[in-house]
Amino acid sequence: MKKALSIVLTLAMTAALLAGCGGSSSGGSSSSSAPAASSSAPAASAPAASAPAASSSSSSSSTPAPAAAPAGGYEIVSGEPSKIDIAEIQAALKDAESAGLPDASGAAKKTIVFSGASFQAMSEAEELWKFMVESLSGGSIAVDWHPWNELGDDLNNTTNTQFGDIQMAVTSPAPIASMLPNLYLFDSLYVITNQQMAYDVMDGEVGDQIEKDFEAAGLKIVMWCENGFRQLTCNREVTGIDSLKGMKIRTMENKFQMAGWSALGTNPTPMAFTEVFTALQQGTVDAQENPLGLIDGNSFMDVCSYLVLTNHNYTPMITFMNLDFYNSLTDEQKAVIDYASEVCCAWERATNVERNTEILANMKANNVNVIEPDEAMLGTFKDAILSAGVYDQIKESMANPELFDVLLAM
Repeated sequence: MKKALSIVLTLAMTAALLAGCGGSSSGGSSSSSAPAASSSAPAASAPAASAPAASSSSSSSSTPAPAAAPAGGYEIVSGEPSKIDIAEIQAALKDAESAGLPDASGAAKKTIVFSGASFQAMSEAEELWKFMVESLSGGSIAVDWHPWNELGDDLNNTTNTQFGDIQMAVTSPAPIASMLPNLYLFDSLYVITNQQMAYDVMDGEVGDQIEKDFEAAGLKIVMWCENGFRQLTCNREVTGIDSLKGMKIRTMENKFQMAGWSALGTNPTPMAFTEVFTALQQGTVDAQENPLGLIDGNSFMDVCSYLVLTNHNYTPMITFMNLDFYNSLTDEQKAVIDYASEVCCAWERATNVERNTEILANMKANNVNVIEPDEAMLGTFKDAILSAGVYDQIKESMANPELFDVLLAM
């Protein structure tokens, strides 16, 4: 099934990249004010298989028989969307008519309280998921969606999902790695080095083991989405590793990412994300690092002179559900959840790539100083981290250190 998802994602990503660099970007922001709906994203497309699961560990007691779509097709039952263009929802529901989904409308009604993330592509994918699940289930599943971290931060949302206070949430790996130590591998700099490798990690052996880790913690991963590769913005021109010496860079309060930046000669300075813009503006820090969507959405280039395309770290966005809740669903409802999750996961990945392409093109068009390090420079960065023993420290902290070797061999 994951192989089928990988094919879908490859096709979707290729289509997104071929679409070129359009108008103004709608990159993500962590502020409490969420952006309006966007119509620039690629249309969601249905997987070829009938109601496949979005993660390899999905299972049910029996496979429900495929059924024809309702005579008039699937109808939107959730009113008007606030983030995603309604045409995207209509296209996804149209595609679902040929997916052979079983009829879930007769099942006892369930409500999913869903705490969402705080950047545009992910927020739109979450809303698409809500509309698809409510419509494809014939109203037997209601989704009480809270976008833009309305219900709290990643760690709180994860524990609240564990305890069943809410049913579904999204997290990046760093905030919960102490709970699920195999996630520390995502804190390594210059190990996941390209987009396809990132997808192979999430959809392959590494992702399979992490899904087992989540299930042991009472959680079920339903989507491996992405925030993407992290880039450096700074007020100093970077021409090599010596340029980084003494640079005061804001990082997350994460020991392995801080160790990686220390190995590069910088002075990592953890602080709350909400303080970063002012700290850059006032010179409290010289630099920060984040994916392009957050850099653009938070206007960091207004207070930074250079964007350095370091691609130093890849951040997935893991969407998960309380395992007991998932298991309480009927097989028909599970089929709807699994199908919608696979479609929305593919949509979010392709959309995020497209948005990042647009953001970079717009920055260049607006004369932002963009530095694109060559392979030789990036190689010196990785060698410095390797020599400092950071990778060994990460492996020692993981429950399955052999997974790190899988990454290094890719």
